[in-house]
Amino acid sequence: MFHSVINWFRRHPDLSVALIFAVLACALMSPFLLAPDAIMWPRSGLGSDLITYNWTSAQYIRQSLTNSGSFPLWWDTTMSGMPLAGNPAVRVFYPPILLSILLPISLFWGFAWVNTLSFWIAGIGMYVLARRTMPVGRCAAFIAALIFMLTPRISANIVGDMGYTAGLCWTPLTFACIRAAIDKRSLQWAILGGLCCGFLFTLNFVNFLYLGLFVAAYGLLQVYTLRHTPRKLLKLTGVGAFMLVVMAGAAAFMLFPLLTFLPYQSRQAFNLADANYLALPLPFLTEVLFPGPFKFPEWTFYAGLLPITFMMFSFRSPARREFWWWVGVLLFSVIFALGTATPLYGLVVQIVPGFSLMRVPSRMLMFAVMAIAALSALGIDVLLKNRRAISKNWVVLAVMLTLASVTGRYVMRRPEELDWLLGLFAGFSIIAASIALVLNPRQIKPILAICVVVELLPLAASYMRTASFEEIFATPPIANQIIEDDLNGDIFRIFSLRRELPDHLLTLNRLQSVDGLNSFQFTHYADLMREASGCPLEEVTAAIPACASPEVRADAYLLMQPVPELLGLLNVRYVLSSFELEDLPSSLHQIAQDGEYRLYLNDAELPRAFLANTGDLNAGRFAILQSPDVIPAAINQVGYGSFDLTVDAPESMTLVISETWAPGWQATIDGQAASIERVSDTLLGIELAEGTHHVQVNFSPSAFTIGVIVTLSTLILASVTLLYIRASQKQNAG
Repeated sequence: MFHSVINWFRRHPDLSVALIFAVLACALMSPFLLAPDAIMWPRSGLGSDLITYNWTSAQYIRQSLTNSGSFPLWWDTTMSGMPLAGNPAVRVFYPPILLSILLPISLFWGFAWVNTLSFWIAGIGMYVLARRTMPVGRCAAFIAALIFMLTPRISANIVGDMGYTAGLCWTPLTFACIRAAIDKRSLQWAILGGLCCGFLFTLNFVNFLYLGLFVAAYGLLQVYTLRHTPRKLLKLTGVGAFMLVVMAGAAAFMLFPLLTFLPYQSRQAFNLADANYLALPLPFLTEVLFPGPFKFPEWTFYAGLLPITFMMFSFRSPARREFWWWVGVLLFSVIFALGTATPLYGLVVQIVPGFSLMRVPSRMLMFAVMAIAALSALGIDVLLKNRRAISKNWVVLAVMLTLASVTGRYVMRRPEELDWLLGLFAGFSIIAASIALVLNPRQIKPILAICVVVELLPLAASYMRTASFEEIFATPPIANQIIEDDLNGDIFRIFSLRRELPDHLLTLNRLQSVDGLNSFQFTHYADLMREASGCPLEEVTAAIPACASPEVRADAYLLMQPVPELLGLLNVRYVLSSFELEDLPSSLHQIAQDGEYRLYLNDAELPRAFLANTGDLNAGRFAILQSPDVIPAAINQVGYGSFDLTVDAPESMTLVISETWAPGWQATIDGQAASIERVSDTLLGIELAEGTHHVQVNFSPSAFTIGVIVTLSTLILASVTLLYIRASQKQNAG
């Protein structure tokens, strides 16, 4: 039996590799797979987008499916509402995440399996990239895949936004398919590359743009190579165009609505200083030798001591073009990640389309890690093919690297943390691998692979910990009065100055707020909230209002002077603050205090829907507030992105609904389609004639509907074409 299993593995080496990756991924995620209710939490102590974005949006969808039986396209708990459809910051339409939402299982357990799949895809993708596009053997490709799969760059991010990290993990496979399509000028690979690009676009728009830059550079290199063969050049152009069509079709459900939102996005106002946010500080270049103690995902790019050693031997690789390509990727990525510390970043942002919409240049470091893994593959191939490439001096170098790494970890350690001892694992691995390479035993290949796992697996696990539901979802007791009002069926919003009630607590208690933390922001809403919160900052941050974020100033929240009337226009009844507000107007007064938390009641609150004189609307925001003609509208039902109202208009007036305007809102009056106007540049407005009317409003962007049809059609056509190509290849081979 044992020999049969061994023989099967030998006959199916690629399937064996895939199985090993699956086992390692499950081992790494085992604390969460074995405890369905355990929450993945970063040991950095910086919080997690897994809760802010992933759980919150997924739980909201579950609530909608349970309560209304419909899949929501609008998210109404944060920022007075924002789209789910076409929102690149929300990855709920990624099939594994969507499946975890629809299945009757714990969301956190479903997320653990999604992350397990992401680790596996990272390994498979890097293996395919090295095996199919680089002149290296199976062992070198396998070890390169282990390096990439177990890199702290992935494990540090995977306990954050799992959709974003899934995009990181798809990157090598996407690049492998694109390179194969370019190198072989293959229709089959072009389809696969287009489909992978579609996945990457919906998961990680930043990585999609960054990868596009490298694909363009590689394509130009190939064009230069084929400049004297017009037929091949024409075929390459056709393959590239076809791949773009498949990509656009596969991502159409996200791309089409996103294109309608982009003109209204706050990122259009980015300047270079905004975009430079979280650039890699120069001192963090020490991550080459040892991981930083803060475990901050954006600045993590340590790939291990063994990979650095393997990479040194890539200088001897006969594949010179491959070597220089990956050296170029590595250098460009690291220099770009430094942001405005060098001229390169500003130049690229100004020249390359789309880059002006991006910030956090350190996210380019993912390609640096991928380049280290690729160069390691070239170096390992040199070592395995030339056993005399290494001498006893490398053992001495290994010891020196170990001492430098362990010393750096110890000096930079955080108090009461023993993570610096993981440097001993790295030291053991690099010394053991060096000795094995000098002695050259028969089992050198598995020894090298085991050494990589021993170094990187414990390190990858050290970026994650389990957290309990009670730890993460503890609601401030002072919020009980707010929750009680909500249970009574009242419709209102909250404003938390420092996000004292973050998005996951809002969703858990089915509350709604005007503030929020999301990079997908409409300029008109951000401007209104800047005015309503009294925030003087003009910069764009991840929070609304900008003063709720420490990105510009750590004490920016102290600058806010809430304007009750404008908050009232947004249906704000309560203001929650963890510090005392001074010089308050009479319409905003404190009603409760619990420790540092203070709850204020806004007497200037307007209803969620009301009738106003059209002339007052045209006169500006304060004219609405001061108008005596504001009449509350009767709301029959508020859904998940929908309103059903019965409105009695004494004269021709405008129905105002306090919800963020965005392309995609649709309305009917007495069953007839009606247009929706922007009120105060931000809210929904519908003109009504005198009389009683039944008004229905819902968010249903036609761009999303068309996009879904195009995406499904693309997937069907791509599948049929691939099956046909495969059948033709078998027939020709036969």
